[in-house]
Parts: sequence; C-alpha cells; structure tokens
Amino acid sequence: MIDFLLKSTISMALLLGVYYLLLQKERLFVFNRFYLLFALAFSVALSFITIEIHTEAEPVVTSVMATQQFTYDVPTAVTPKITTESPIDYLSYLPWLIYGLITLVSTLKFTGNIWYFKKQVAKHPSQKHDAATLVLLDKKVLPHTFLDYIFISKEEHERNTIEEELYLHELAHVTQKHTLDILFIEVLKTILWFNPLLYFYKKAIQLNHEFLADESVLQQVSNVAAYQQLLLIKALPPTQYQLASSLNFSVTKKRFNMMTKATTTKSKALLLKLASLPVIAGLVALLCIETVAQQTITVAEPLPQQTTGRDAKTPDKDKRRDAYFAGVIFNIKDYVANVTINKVYENLTTQEKQHYVKDYLVPSPAQKKSPTQKEFQDFKNKSKYAIWIDGVNVDNKALNNYKPSDFASFWGSPVYKNARTKKHPQPFQYWLNTQAYFDKNIKDQHKKYDGNYFSLTIYESKTVISHKQVAEEVKQINKAEAAVKPQYPGGQAKFDAFFKANFKMPDGITAKADVVAVFTVETNGTLSNIRIQEFPDAYGANLEQEVLRVLKLSPNWIPAQSQGKPVRYSHVMSINVFK
Repeated sequence: MIDFLLKSTISMALLLGVYYLLLQKERLFVFNRFYLLFALAFSVALSFITIEIHTEAEPVVTSVMATQQFTYDVPTAVTPKITTESPIDYLSYLPWLIYGLITLVSTLKFTGNIWYFKKQVAKHPSQKHDAATLVLLDKKVLPHTFLDYIFISKEEHERNTIEEELYLHELAHVTQKHTLDILFIEVLKTILWFNPLLYFYKKAIQLNHEFLADESVLQQVSNVAAYQQLLLIKALPPTQYQLASSLNFSVTKKRFNMMTKATTTKSKALLLKLASLPVIAGLVALLCIETVAQQTITVAEPLPQQTTGRDAKTPDKDKRRDAYFAGVIFNIKDYVANVTINKVYENLTTQEKQHYVKDYLVPSPAQKKSPTQKEFQDFKNKSKYAIWIDGVNVDNKALNNYKPSDFASFWGSPVYKNARTKKHPQPFQYWLNTQAYFDKNIKDQHKKYDGNYFSLTIYESKTVISHKQVAEEVKQINKAEAAVKPQYPGGQAKFDAFFKANFKMPDGITAKADVVAVFTVETNGTLSNIRIQEFPDAYGANLEQEVLRVLKLSPNWIPAQSQGKPVRYSHVMSINVFK
C-alpha cells in the first residue's frame, strides 16, 4: 500500500506540474483533456507495472580445478527454521478500519449524488433538445448538465428568457461527454479520498471543460464581448452539485483571456505535447524498473585422470545417466583444457562423459513429503513467504482452500536482499505441489532431461585457494595488528549453532576433515571475498557449494578494531562440518 501511495503521488505531482507549467495556458483544450485523464490513469496503474532487469550476482560456489556454470533465477534452496505463529495484532488493523469507514461514507455520498439526478429526471417533465434532454425544474436554477440531461428552470424556458448561448454552452458539455470525466475523477476521490492532488486534478479538468464549451459557443457566436458580458451577468455562486457541469464554473480572468488568446502554432503545440514524454519515461525508469539479482550457482569438480577404453561393466548410475540424457545435444566450452564440444550425448566418448557429465547432474527420484500442520500454518504469513502452488504464484490466502495432505511435495529458499522485488519483498519463497501435479510433472522428472540442449562452461577456479595464497591474503589485508579480532555475535558457540541449523551435508561425502574458510570481515561487519582453502578431493564440489552458501547467509559480524576504530580483517576459520 505504501508503495502504491508513493508511486501514484509522485507521478500525479510531476505530471500535474507539467500541465501547469506548459499546457494550461495554451489553446490545446482537447489534448489537455485527455492528458489530464491519462495522467490520472497512468499514475494509478504505475505501481502495478514492474519491469524486471536481471543482472548476474556474485557466484556462490566455485571449483577445485574447474567450474561448471549453470544459471538459475532463484537462490539455492534451503529450508528455513519454522517459527511458531505470532499472535494476531488487532491494533494493526485500525488504520484499515478507519480507511474503510471513510471510503464507505464517500461511496454513499457519491451514490447519493447520482441518485439525486436520477430522481430529478423521473420527477420533472422533460423534452428533447438537439442531442440533449431538457429537464424542466420547478425552481430557478442556473443551467447545468449531467450526462445527456440539461437541467433548467421550467418557468424561464416557457417564457423563452434563457439565452441561446446558454443552451449552446450546455450542449457542448453533453456532446463532448464531460460528465464521464467528472465521474472518473469522483470514483478515484471515493477510493483515494486522502490524496489532495485529486482535488487539483478535478479543478483543472473542470476548468478545461469550460474552455472547451466556451470554444464551442464562440464557433457559433461571433460577438465575444457580448458572450463575456452574459457570463458576468450570470456570475452567481456555482451549482452545488459536484457531478454536474455548470456554465458558471470558475468564471474568471483565465476564461476571458483564453477566449481571445491566439491559437497555438502547430510546431509549438507538437513540442508541448512531446514535453511530457521524458517525464513519463523517467517515471517508468525510476519507479517500475527493478534490477533483480540472477544468482549464478557453480558446481565444481577436479579434472579426472584420462582413461582409455570402455568399462567392462556399466554401473547402474551410468545407465540412469545414459537414459536421462538420451538424445540431448551437449554444448561444452572448456576454457581450462581449451576444448569445445557440440555433440548428441550418445556420441560423447567415455572420457568426455566421465569428465563433463557428472552423476549429480541426474536428479534422484522425487520423494513425496507433505508439510506439517505447523509449517503449513506458517506459510500463510504473507509478510514472510511468497507462495507458488503448482508453479503459479498465488496469494497466501489460497492456502485456506487446502490442507497439508493435499500437497505431495514442497521446497523453498531464502531470498537474499538484492534479489527481492517490490512484488515479492518476502524473505522466503516456497513452492508447493499438489498430489495430481506431482504425479504428472515431478514424479518422473529423474527419468528424462527436460530439454533438447545442455550447455556447460568450464572456467579456471578462483575461490579455492592454496595455503600460500591464504598467507599472502592475510598479510596484505591485515597490515595493522588488530587489537580486537572479529567475531561472530555471541561467539564461537553461536556460530556453530548458526552453521549447524543451516548446513546440509551433501550425499556421498566419506572423508572427515575440517573445512578451512577464508573471508574478509568488513568494517560494517559484512563478509566479503569468501573462499575455501584446499581440502581433500573426496569432498567434491557439493560440499564446497554448501559451505559457501551457508557462510553467505551469516549475519553481520562484530568487526576487528585497531586503535579504537573498526578495520577490515582477513579471517581464517576452521569449520567442522561433521558435528
């Protein structure tokens, strides 16, 4: 809601400013009419327009000797700790209650105004007059218009004392359908009654209506001075009906000046009309375009020793891999070995399959698992979770139509701050799949690759560093001895608890040794330049990926201090991932 108010108000203010500065004093009445209406509609719609531009974020994982790079639109999945449901804060609903009550009153008032005109039409005699219907009232009134009806005094009409110019003026309001503009702005005022800019827009729209009506009259009446004199004679307080177009609206010096003002030249008119385009483009660029971090997930593997010949017996995992990638074209660019491959999977050699097509690229069979009742209730928290059901983004309220057992699988991930959007500002996102959707779309995904092409790019590793590189980095960054070393908030025990809560041991890890992480603790406590010191090849890329992912989730640290001031510090930490 706040986002909508900010965007719509900024847009309304800037576009109204363009109107007052450049357009109001020019004889561009038709253009001005639709400009004002467009400015309102555009400003309201602006907050619902999102143009996402994807940029590549810093990779979260790299390789021991080579990196296989894949790009996804969502962060690495991890199941956050589910917290207990918070008590309902009824006080937070008070502003909405106040808004609802005032909106209800405004709606009743708006409906009452329309009902008034309907009652007047039904109650009094009427007769056709060109494109309008005259409604003959039994009291003296200044002529005014609503939709196709012109309301006038029956006595003055029968005595023929209403000047022809007045009929022409009101007929202009009818034929040009000015009432529709007023109804549009009044509907907006009913919903956005708290926005003062709408009142300025209404005044500008009604004044422009009078310019249009005056212009129509003067095209049929040659004596401008006589028409102006008539307006002054009829200069009574404006009609009290806010939905009506009245002859006497804002009979001011502005209208008189506009009647005698020279017509705006075509070249000047074109320039003035185009002047609003940069403002509109700027509003779209400023308020609608969102840069979304597209995270690069890298999977690492050490280069294997080359072998010759085929295996005497193909393991079951190789059979699964062969079936999964059957018929898929592999586009491989290996910058480390200076190799480029473009082949159907079946044409890859045994060495190429062993080197490039790793077992972890073939997904394991999906297992059915429904969320617990506690998890399911927590997913209804719209401020915390963005929810997709069967691949379709839905409002969290949609979960009220389901029960946990309706879902066969679910998975989710945290959303890093640089990847959140105005549409989805939640810190977590979850995908839930119904039983039918799981059976149709997920159950057999492990059997066949979904696509005709598989692209793979191998780069030289830049995040797994040697003991010598660690020492050099520490020496370079820690130029001054820190009096106070950086530490995780709460100390080592708290860090161990954080790491254990977020870390998931990848399958297939057999060796048991600590992982040494190297990172820089910046002066504001954030971690940067996170890398892993060399570890046994048996660990593989998946463990490296998981350790780096968890470290990137770390809260800000307490920075190192030197002479009482925070300083950057290269920190080396041994992490026991087998606790």
